[in-house]
Amino acid sequence: MRKPFPWTETALAAAREYTDDLDELSAEEKATLKGTFDDLAVDTARTPLAANRFKKFMTKVGPVAADVLQKIIETVATEAAKKAMGF
Repeated sequence: MRKPFPWTETALAAAREYTDDLDELSAEEKATLKGTFDDLAVDTARTPLAANRFKKFMTKVGPVAADVLQKIIETVATEAAKKAMGF
């Protein structure tokens, strides 16, 4: 597997850190959400599943938090993931 670009790693790390600060999600939900990020950054068979999970969590965290996290993920998401998430 190829090593991600440095800016991709930075954005994914920022998304994970931001997720840890979301009081609206349980620890299990945070872990599940963070697990979607890598699948959104590369096209795999899991990308559609990750996009669906990401969208569900964005409705749960509220519009402000969702907007911030969406902006971070948009910088690294593949075109297929963006399309599946409605970006």
